[in-house]
Amino acid sequence: PGSFTRSFKLSYYNEYKSYLSSSSMRFHGVVVFLAVLLGVDSTITVTGDVTTKVGGAATFTCSYDTESPKWHKGTNEITDTSKLTDDTSNKKIILTFASVTAADDGEYICAEDPNGAPDGQKANLKVAMIDTGHKNEVFSTLTVAVSLTCSFTNSPDTVKWSDLTGNEITDSDTNDNYEIVSPGILKVLEVTKESLGKYICTAEWTSASITVEDYVTLKGRYINAPDDEKVFIYPGKTATLTCNVREDQPNKVTWLNAQDADVTGDGDFMAVDPTKEGDDWRAKLTIANAEDADAATYKCKAEWTTPSAVDATHSIELMVSSNKVADDAEEKVKVMVGETAELKCNFNGDKMETLGWVNPGGDDIANGKDRYTVVAITGADKAWAGSLKISKAEDGDKGKYTCKAKWNTGQTLEHMIELEVNSATKLGAGLVLILAFFWNL
Repeated sequence: PGSFTRSFKLSYYNEYKSYLSSSSMRFHGVVVFLAVLLGVDSTITVTGDVTTKVGGAATFTCSYDTESPKWHKGTNEITDTSKLTDDTSNKKIILTFASVTAADDGEYICAEDPNGAPDGQKANLKVAMIDTGHKNEVFSTLTVAVSLTCSFTNSPDTVKWSDLTGNEITDSDTNDNYEIVSPGILKVLEVTKESLGKYICTAEWTSASITVEDYVTLKGRYINAPDDEKVFIYPGKTATLTCNVREDQPNKVTWLNAQDADVTGDGDFMAVDPTKEGDDWRAKLTIANAEDADAATYKCKAEWTTPSAVDATHSIELMVSSNKVADDAEEKVKVMVGETAELKCNFNGDKMETLGWVNPGGDDIANGKDRYTVVAITGADKAWAGSLKISKAEDGDKGKYTCKAKWNTGQTLEHMIELEVNSATKLGAGLVLILAFFWNL
């Protein structure tokens, strides 16, 4: 009203003329008229800020002493009648949100004109929620440091982090692989396979008794393979080297030799693009007609370009070996109950370093235990053999036995032999049937 012109004040007077003629309202009318004429501002007050979560309720009350003002969000007038209640008898206009949405967050002003309204006519609806600006998945290579960020709206009082087992991470945490940089930022000082997984962040607005939970999943970009990997191939066969990439599909996989040169230009070398198999993206290099000259260490290099250029490498040693299971190696042995069974494994190539045996139940056989005798490796001139003797064979000894040969190069080969144990009772029954047949002739 302080900015009204005199002409408007006169029209205001004419409008209230009949109202002022009422003796019961005369005094109030004179007060209102004088307030306008003299430029005295009306008093408008708004209840304070409200913090709630999505789906919660919120109410703002605007009290006034002259004309009823209007509610605005920013500079836009609120016209949704379902949210407005004008209690004229008590000189209040009430703004109600039955179910708050994310879009309702912001400043609300109760005034005829929101521009320049004093702070006493303003209130904030603070919707406690996740700020969608951060990423719920973070990819990283191993052995580097990485920061995980959780963002929430309207400044929660506390933000707590939980590790992969659900335990809270604190500044005094004994695990020195974590550092809380700020309430919303957790730094993993060295990314390892064991540190990959989902981290929970929980925000709390104490005064409103509101908690909101979010998460960040740390995923690795690495080669899932043993540190010292070897592949053995028989001369003339096709060798296949496999690179298991986790946990994000690489943009490119290159196979390199010891000089870091791409090997796929050779006709016998062919790279197969990564395909998803289980948890891995598997890239393969095949080498046809392997020969001694192909024996070398090859490097698999996986590359990612987004959000930043990173790569992971893994070395695989190809060894061309003439070691193999002998073509005439026995596959079945038959004995009678009580006899000594001897199972023999034959290999061609270099002499084995060790030769072990596994029983039909999958247990390693120890020499000298339970009627077992492991015979030392014998042979010469690229033909070698090892035996297992089972004394006083029983029906329970039957089944498939596996011999495992190992060379000092790290190569291993297996061969399976089936033991069949026949009883005298079965043999006798067979003879009776044969004699009966001839008797009837």
